[in-house]
Parts: sequence; structure tokens; C-alpha cells
Amino acid sequence: MRALTLGVATSSLLLFAPSDDALANPVIWLQSEGGNGHVYESVSTPGGIPWTDARNLATSMGGHLVTISSQAEHDFVYESMPSLAGGFAAWGGGFQNTSSSEFAEPNGGWQWVTSEPFEFDGWRASSNEPNEQVPGENYMAIAPNGGWVDVLVGPDPTIEFIIVEY
Repeated sequence: MRALTLGVATSSLLLFAPSDDALANPVIWLQSEGGNGHVYESVSTPGGIPWTDARNLATSMGGHLVTISSQAEHDFVYESMPSLAGGFAAWGGGFQNTSSSEFAEPNGGWQWVTSEPFEFDGWRASSNEPNEQVPGENYMAIAPNGGWVDVLVGPDPTIEFIIVEY
């Protein structure tokens, strides 16, 4: 799978603005290659930030935290994002809505920040995710080993990236 690299500069006015040298080149998932035409960008947040701040940062950049709706998109994101290839976790756009009528631990009430259907399952099977190992693990992080994990809101110093989708 090939990605087209775009020369797009982004900035943020948030307290947790990414450093210029920490931005990856955005990539577009080409429709001609089975993609959705969306642009994806891995953004460094040294020291980690809470999921809610990550969501706000992505919005301030004109996008949203990544939402993954198919195996093909999942594979594209993993293959294209240097933070994941480098062994780092990243915040994704999934969260567990505790006010939802579908809420039940550990699997119920998961939603995307975009409100699109949360149907594709990319949870890491090796640790039985989502697992609510610690009460309050209501936010999705993308693990570098190929699966999603449910975690606390943070800040989590082991999650130093966000993936923004435009």
C-alpha cells in the first residue's frame, strides 16, 4: 500500500501544542488505492497529555482523533504512522460513553468522537481488550503492536502521540 505525502504545516494554539520538529508528514489514503481520501497525521505530545486534551488538540488542528472503521483503514494507519512503527502508543478517537444506554463494562457504550458507528473491532486480543483492568479505563489508545487498548484518561507518559484524521 502506498501513501502520498503532503507538505502541510499545522499549528495549534492549545497549551499542549506539538513541537514543529515532532510533526510527521501527513499522509493521504488515496481512493485510487481503496482508501477513503482522508489525511492522517501523527503528532508528538512529549510527556503525554490527557485524552480530552488530545481530542481538543486534534479539533484545533482542523481534524479529529483517528476513527478506524475497517481492517483496511486499520492496516493503513499502522503502516503509515511513524509513531506506531517506532514503538509508541497514540491516542485514538474511541471513548466509552458512560451515559449511553448501551454502557456496560467492559464492552458497552464505545463511541467514536465523530459519532460514526463503532462497528469495526480492533481491540488487542492478547490482553482481552477492552478489559477495564482498572476502573475508569474509558478511552482508546492505539498500541504499537497492532491493537487497541482501553486506558484511563491520562495523562499517560507512555502515550506521547495522537493521530489526527482530516
